This record gives sequence, structure tokens and C-alpha cells, in this order.
Amino acid sequence: MSDSHIDKFFEIATDALKKEDVFLAERLAFCETAGFYRDYHQGISFLFETTLIYLIFRELLANDFPRRENCEVRWEDPYPNNASKKVDLLLKPSSPLPEAFVEAKIWRKEFGEDLKSDIDKMKELPTESRRFMLVFWWDPTDGNTNLKWLKSELPVKTIHSNLFHTKMRGRDKKIETVNAILALIELR
Repeated sequence: MSDSHIDKFFEIATDALKKEDVFLAERLAFCETAGFYRDYHQGISFLFETTLIYLIFRELLANDFPRRENCEVRWEDPYPNNASKKVDLLLKPSSPLPEAFVEAKIWRKEFGEDLKSDIDKMKELPTESRRFMLVFWWDPTDGNTNLKWLKSELPVKTIHSNLFHTKMRGRDKKIETVNAILALIELR
């Protein structure tokens, strides 16, 4: 899997999530004026990892990523040596380039315990393949502190990151704008 494939993958993934965030924010805010969804966030922050990955998968197909990049995209594909485990996305080029396995994680736990468990799981994947984690989190800051922590505490390197604004309900139940951060990290 070449760096240009990965660059294009991340660009499309980011666009997919931004588009969904805008759609949900607009529709939920509109419904709230009629008394509905008053306890929902107004963006992608209430979606599950599997939903976020499906949105990315769908957008990759909509952008003709497989034909343009000569790379098949598989969703929930079995691990090569353990069919009971599934990888969120597999990018499988037609050429002899190595495959890229992508696991998604919504980072919610302090000290990255949830990230560490997925990294351990990914150690089962072939080392000749590229292994990535697509990490989502919400942050009142620009996310740089967390990105630095990822690089210093985990056996990964950051390939890409992107920030966009989303709407969440705070502890007082009022809607506030926070930063949604999406980072693509590669296992070393």
C-alpha cells in the first residue's frame, strides 16, 4: 500500500465524516425546534465505530476509490490467521504492494487503554502489511497534546490528522461546539 493510497484514503475518510456531521447537525437541530432529540448531540459524536467505518466505506465506493486507486476495499474482513477476528477495513491493492489493515477506535479512556488493546490485537496481523488505526476523539483543544501523547506512549507514528467542529451537549445539556479530531496512526 503506497503512501499516495493512504493519503487519498484519509482525505475521503475525513470528507465522509464531515459530511455526515453536517447532515446530522442540520437535521437534528431542525427536529429539536419541534421538541424532538433534545437529549442528542447534534453531530457524529453519538455514532458507534462501526457506523463511522461504514460511512467511510460507503464514501470510498462513492468516490470510486477501488477503480481509481486500483485497490479493493473490504469491510469487516477476517484476520488472515484468525477468522474469528475481523478488521474494520482492509485496503487490498491489485499490485504486489502490501495490504493495509485499518482498525477504528473512538478514544474515550484516559491513558489510551482502549487504543492499547486494539494495538495488541493488530500485532497478530502480518508484519509485511501496513497496519493503521483510525482514531476519533472530541477535544476542547486542538488535539495536539493527545497526538504528542500517542506518538510518545504507543508504538505508532502519526500519518495524518484533521480537526473539524461538531456539536455536543455539555454537562448542562446545552449544545456546544467542540473539536472532532480524526488521526490516522501507523503501527511501527
